[in-house]
Amino acid sequence: MTKKLTYLPAVLAVLLALATAMMGSFDLMTQKWAAWIGLIAILVLTIMPRFKNTFKAYTAPLFIVVIGYVIWNGVSIFYADVPKAALFEFTKLVGAAAVFLAVLALTSPTKKGVKTIWFILSAVTAFFGILSIDAASNGPLASAFKAFMGLFTNSLEYWGVFENGIRITGIFGNANTFAGFMVLGVLLSLALVIHSESKKEKTGALVLLAVNALSYILLFSMGSLFMFFLACILMIAASQKGERLSLFILMAETAVITLIFTGVSLISLGTSPWIPLLALVLSSAVLWAADNFIRQPAADRLASHTKTGMITGIVLIVLLLGYTLAALNITGPLTLSQNETIMRASYLEAGSYKLSAAAHSGGTDSGSVPTVRIVAQNHTDLKVHSSTELFNGPLSDAAFTVPKDSEIVKLYFTGGTEGSTIEKVTYGPGDGATAGTETGSVKLDYKLLPAIIANRIQDLGANENSVQRMVFFEDGLKLFKQSPIIGHGLSGYEEGVASVQNFFYETRYVHNHYIQALCDLGIIGFALFISMLVLSVMSLIKMFRASRLAEYKNSNAFALPVMAACIFQMFGQAVTDLTWSAGPFLLIAFAIMALLIVVDSESFKRAASADLDGSSGLMGGTVGAQEAAAVSGGRPAFTGDKISRAGIIAVTLVMTILLSLNLYAHYKASTGNCTMDQIAGLTKIDKFESDDYKVTYIVTASTYGLQQNFDQANKYAKELTNNPDAILNYLLPYYFNTGQDELLFQTASIAVKEGKANPAMWNQLFHVFDEAIDMNREDPVPVILHLFKDKEYYIEGLIGYYKDLQKRNAAYLDDATLDARNITFIGKLLGIEPLGNKDLMQAIDVFSKTLFDSAYSVDANNDQIPDNISVLSGSTVWGQTATGEASSAKGKKAPLGSGFDGSMTAAAGTSMELQAYCVKGGEYTVRLAGMTGLDGSAAPRNLTAFVDGQPAAVQYDGEGAFVKVNLKGATAEDKAKNVEAVPASTEKIQINFPTGAQMGKVTLKK
Repeated sequence: MTKKLTYLPAVLAVLLALATAMMGSFDLMTQKWAAWIGLIAILVLTIMPRFKNTFKAYTAPLFIVVIGYVIWNGVSIFYADVPKAALFEFTKLVGAAAVFLAVLALTSPTKKGVKTIWFILSAVTAFFGILSIDAASNGPLASAFKAFMGLFTNSLEYWGVFENGIRITGIFGNANTFAGFMVLGVLLSLALVIHSESKKEKTGALVLLAVNALSYILLFSMGSLFMFFLACILMIAASQKGERLSLFILMAETAVITLIFTGVSLISLGTSPWIPLLALVLSSAVLWAADNFIRQPAADRLASHTKTGMITGIVLIVLLLGYTLAALNITGPLTLSQNETIMRASYLEAGSYKLSAAAHSGGTDSGSVPTVRIVAQNHTDLKVHSSTELFNGPLSDAAFTVPKDSEIVKLYFTGGTEGSTIEKVTYGPGDGATAGTETGSVKLDYKLLPAIIANRIQDLGANENSVQRMVFFEDGLKLFKQSPIIGHGLSGYEEGVASVQNFFYETRYVHNHYIQALCDLGIIGFALFISMLVLSVMSLIKMFRASRLAEYKNSNAFALPVMAACIFQMFGQAVTDLTWSAGPFLLIAFAIMALLIVVDSESFKRAASADLDGSSGLMGGTVGAQEAAAVSGGRPAFTGDKISRAGIIAVTLVMTILLSLNLYAHYKASTGNCTMDQIAGLTKIDKFESDDYKVTYIVTASTYGLQQNFDQANKYAKELTNNPDAILNYLLPYYFNTGQDELLFQTASIAVKEGKANPAMWNQLFHVFDEAIDMNREDPVPVILHLFKDKEYYIEGLIGYYKDLQKRNAAYLDDATLDARNITFIGKLLGIEPLGNKDLMQAIDVFSKTLFDSAYSVDANNDQIPDNISVLSGSTVWGQTATGEASSAKGKKAPLGSGFDGSMTAAAGTSMELQAYCVKGGEYTVRLAGMTGLDGSAAPRNLTAFVDGQPAAVQYDGEGAFVKVNLKGATAEDKAKNVEAVPASTEKIQINFPTGAQMGKVTLKK
C-alpha cells in the first residue's frame, strides 16, 4: 500500500457525510442528484475490472437479497399511484446501495479493514451528533453547516431544534429516525474501544463514544432506547467470556458519565450552544480518564479472579437497578420559571378529587400564582390526540372529577409571571367523592434524572404516540389487503391511507417497516426484507458457532458482538419507527450489512490465515483478487457472481438513463417556454414525473381554450385519476371549464372515496366548485339557470357530497369541519335546492344576498347546531323536521341533510356568535324573525350585540329584532398604501339573550 491510501479513510468519511446530508435533506431535487451520482458510482464499482473481484468474493445469499430488495423498490415506482413520491423514497435506497457496494469493494477483508469502516461510520454519526446539539441552540457549527448545505437546498435551514424540556430533534428534523442513525454509531464506538490496539486508537474511539452517546441520549427516543438496552445485552452475551465484564463496565461508565453531562447540557440547551459543546468536550475527557484509570485496571484484575468478577458484575447490576428505582421515586420541589409549563401524569381511578398544594411564588405580584390545567384522556382521546379538560385555574383551587373511562390524567403546572416553586402536591377525595377515591401525591422534580428523561417518561403507561401507532399498523394492513402480492408501490401508504382511516391523521409512513413493506411492496417486497433479517441472523449464528468451537480465536470473532447488536437494533427499531425510510439511517445500515458479508466471507478467513493486512485498512486489492480467484477456482463461464454483476449493471444503466431523462425534463420545463407538443414529449421521456407535465398540459389547454389539444388533454386527465393532488387541484377545474359534467362528478367521487378522512380534501373539493360557480358574480342569472338546467349535478350532486361528509362524520372518531367559505357556499346550495326556474327571483336573493339562513343551515358535524354558530354560554336548540337516530360511534345524531326548519330557542343567559363570511362588503342585517319570550310572551328588548368585539345597536320592529352590521367583504388592493387585496372577510357577530328568547328564523342578508 502507498502512503496516499492513508488519506482514503478521511476522504471516504467526508464523502459519506456529504451523502448523508444530501439523503437527509428531504428535498427531492437534492436527493435526485445525489442518487444520480450514486448510480454512476455503482456503475464504476461494477464495470471497472479493478472491482470485479468484489462479486467473486461476496456474491452470497445476503448480497443477492439486499440487491433484490433495492431493485424491487425501484420496480414499484412504475405501478405506484404517484411515481414522483415513489421516486423520492427510492433515491434514498440508491444512495444506500452505492454505499453497500463501496464498502464491499473498498474494505480490505481483514480485521483492520473492518475496524477502519467502523471508524468512518462512527465518525460520521458523531459529526452529525455534534451538529445536532449545536443546532438546538442555533450555534455556529450548525449555522456554518446549514450555510454550506444552502448551496444545494434550503430544506435544512430551520431543522434541529430543542423541544423545551423534552429532547433535541436532530439536524435532520426527526428525533426518532435520527436516534436510529446515532445508536449505530454508539454500538460501533463501543466495539472500537474494546478492540483498540494502541493508545491513539483507543483515545479516538473513546471520544467518538462520548460524542455519540451524549448526542443519542439528548434525542431520547424511547423506542430506540428500549431496543438499545436489549442490543447491549445481546452484545455482552455474544462476547467471549474475557471481554464481557470489561464491556459491561464500559457501558456502565459511559451511561453514568453521559447522564451527568446530559444534565450539564440542559443548563443552556436551546439558548446558548457553548455549555452543550463544552459538555461534549468534558464528557470525552472524563470518559477517557474513567476508562484508563478505572475500567482497564478493574477489568484486568477481575479477569484473573472469575468469582470476584461475577460478584462485581452482580453488584454493578444491582447498583444500576437500585439507581433506576431511586431515580424514578426520589422527587422534590418543582421550580418553574416565568410562564414555564411542565406536565406530570397520574393514573387515577374515576371519582372526584381535590388537590392540596404547598407552593410559593417568586414575587408579590398577584399574577405570579402557579396555575394548573388538568385533562383526562380515554382510549379514543389517545388515538386522536384529544383530551377532556377537567380543571384550569389557580393551583390552590384545583378540584376535578375523573371520568370512568379515563386512562391517564395529565397535570400541566405553569409558573406565574415571576416564577413559582411548588413544594408538594397531593390529591384526595373532593366534594361528592365515593369511598374508593384514591389519595396520593404527584411526583414533581426528579432529582436523579435529567429533565428530558423525567419529562419523557411521564405518560409511559398511556402514551398517545404508542396508541396512535397501533392505528397506523391497522390501516397499513388494510391497504396491504387491497394489493397483497405487489403492494401499492413506494409511498403507497402515504397516498392511500386517507381512504382507510376512521379519523384523520397525517403521516408519510406506518412507523413499522414490516407493515410498510407489506403495504408498499406486497408479499414480494416483504419476503425480500424479511430475508435480509433471516440471512443476517443465519450469518451471525454461523459466526457464533464457529467462535464457540474455536474459543473465539477465529478471525471474525471480534466482529460478532457488535454485528449482532447492530443487526438487532436495525431490525428491532423497525417495529416502532420509520428508520428504514430515512436516508441517513439507510446509508449506515447498508454499510453494516456489507461488513457482515465481508467478515463472513471466505476471503476474510483466507486473508486472516495468510496474516495479510493493509496500511489504511482499505482497498486490499491484491488480497481480494487472489482470494477471489481461489474461491472462484474452476467455475463455469456463467457463474452466480457474473449473473448478479450483469444484472446490477443492466438495472443501474436503465435507472441512470431514466433519472437522467427526468433531470433533463425538469431543466427543459424550468425554462418556461415549452410548446404544447414539447410538453407532451416530456410526458413520454420522464417516467417519474410525467404526471406534472400532464397537469401542465391540461391546465394550459383549459386556460387558453386550446380546443385542438382537448383530445390529448382528456387522455391525460383520465390517466391522472390515481393522483389525488391532481384530481382536486387540476382535474375538477378542467372538467368544469370544459363542460364535461359527467366526468367532473365521477372524478369528484373518486376524490371523496380516496380522501374522505382528510378535512382538507372536503374543503378543497367545495372550494373548487365554489370558485367555478362563483356565486358572487355581478350577474347571477346565467349561472343560476345553468345550475337549474343541470340540477342533478351542480345542486343535487354537491349536496350529495355534503351528505357524504355528514355520514363520514357520524361514523368517524373525529369531525371533518368546513371553513367559513364552504359553510356559506353549501348553505346557498341548500337554499336553492327546492327552487326551480319559476323561483328565479328567490334564487337570486339566496344566491347573491343571503349569507346565513337558519332554515337551510349547514351542520356537517351533526351536532344539531349550525356550523357557523358558536354558543359561548348558555344553550340553544335549533328546530328540525327530522331528528335521526343516535350514532353509536360518538353519540351524535344521525345526519340531517337540510333538515333544519329555521326555528331557534335560546335559554336565559345565552351568548351566541355568528361567523359571517362575506365577499361583497356593505350593510347587512341580522334578523331574528318571529321572536317572542321563552313562554310565548312579547319579544324581550334587552338583547345586546357586538361585531368583532365592537358594540352594535339592536333594533326591534313588528317582525322581531334586527341588527344592522357593516361587513368589510373583499378588501380592494391599494399599492400606494401597501394594502394587499384579500378574497373576503370573516367577521364575528355576537348576540346576547339575558332572559332568553325563541324565534322562527335567523337570517343574515344584504
